[in-house]
Amino acid sequence: MIKHIFNDWQLGLNGNLHSGQPYGLSTGEAPFSGSKFFGLGAETQERPNVLQGGVLSVTNIPSYAGGNLEISPAGFAACEAVYGNAPGACPAPTTFNAPAAASSSGPQDTLCGLLPTGSTPCTNTNVDFEFLNGSAPRNSSKGDPFYRFDLSVTRTIPIRERIRIELRADFFNVFNHTNFLGFNGLDTTNLFSIPAIGSADFNANCTSCLNPFSGQFIGASGQSLTVQSLRRGRVSPKTNLRSVLNGMGDPTVADIARQMQLSVHVRW
Repeated sequence: MIKHIFNDWQLGLNGNLHSGQPYGLSTGEAPFSGSKFFGLGAETQERPNVLQGGVLSVTNIPSYAGGNLEISPAGFAACEAVYGNAPGACPAPTTFNAPAAASSSGPQDTLCGLLPTGSTPCTNTNVDFEFLNGSAPRNSSKGDPFYRFDLSVTRTIPIRERIRIELRADFFNVFNHTNFLGFNGLDTTNLFSIPAIGSADFNANCTSCLNPFSGQFIGASGQSLTVQSLRRGRVSPKTNLRSVLNGMGDPTVADIARQMQLSVHVRW
């Protein structure tokens, strides 16, 4: 009787444990319109600069869409036309205007694209730039560790000499551990927008923004985005993803929750 209860069982366990996988960090911008980057997603080949203390910056890295921070005398003058000559009302220029004959498909002044409706547009939006690419190393960010165990339980019941019934239960992610994935879906610094000129956030204390005064990325609590903050896995808490750094350092998907599959096989 006992052998009929305990015989003909099979157990299988498959474990997958690995540390967080590295992923690239990109500005998401390109120096010239029409640039193509085959095989990439939202990112481009352009990386931000790493400043002292690991702080990330995109000041004077070229962008045809103005998503990086490039302020020319023309942009500064356009800002002063809105705020007047009040000291500290506008961020200081960081670069120079390109020659008037420069191609309009090249880097553009950031502030010229942030003017409020009705403002006098910039006469020359083309700018020079200092860095064609930043100093952030390849695969400078890292996602969460991955822990998953799958279990299978099989019982074979003989019916006749050549006929057997096999009952099988498969448990995927048997411990129901949440595994976040897809960190490289939110790996571009242009997730941080620059406040429009004249808005309440256009000042040195803006949050969840690319600060036009410091050139740094500021999170929801006023913290600067650093390369170290992107090397410890998920940045925002599980209950409120994309809340800390505008999604930077957060996953886009999760692996499956615990699942169970039952099956019956008849073998003869």
